[in-house]
Amino acid sequence: MNVGQIKNLALKLMDEYTLSGVPETGQLTLDYTNKMNSFIDMAQQEITDHVGIYAFTTIDTVATTAVMSANGYNFYALPTDMKDFRYCVVDNWPNHFNDFEVEIGMFKINTAYNNSQFVLHYFKYPEMITDATPDDTELEVDLYTQYAIPYYVAGMCLASASEDLQLSDKLMTVWSTKLNGMTKREIRYPRRAREVVWF
Repeated sequence: MNVGQIKNLALKLMDEYTLSGVPETGQLTLDYTNKMNSFIDMAQQEITDHVGIYAFTTIDTVATTAVMSANGYNFYALPTDMKDFRYCVVDNWPNHFNDFEVEIGMFKINTAYNNSQFVLHYFKYPEMITDATPDDTELEVDLYTQYAIPYYVAGMCLASASEDLQLSDKLMTVWSTKLNGMTKREIRYPRRAREVVWF
């Protein structure tokens, strides 16, 4: 779903459409739409506290120069969009690698691993939605979580304008319920269907 689609859904939830299905064009509607990008960004940032956006980066200790070295350790800069560190794999070993530390935006590793390649798996911050973000911009959070965002946007618009606070409360309740029900959907089933023979 993109930013413009979320705005349209929010306007419909706010009853800001005419009977002929065209969005209202008054000053109040314009005020609402001017605020919506900020509210969309707030919602997606909150969603990532419940459902992370997966990302990874590779640190090749041969090709990458350490930011600093001290007391037998090398320090490498972590991605600036890292929100939550998940796990690390070294040199394509099948198991997770644990002989490292993540601290103050740095990946700290013993110099004994100077000829290794590390793949850091993490959850990232979403790209910020600003007033300048075009309406055709796709959100990065999982698609199933995006359907909750119009409720937040509509509720916040109505509350900020002190318009129909009862509807605002209802919309924010729906948002909270949807947000609290969000979890990362993990694939824990077989990739291949087993052949079943019926007698």
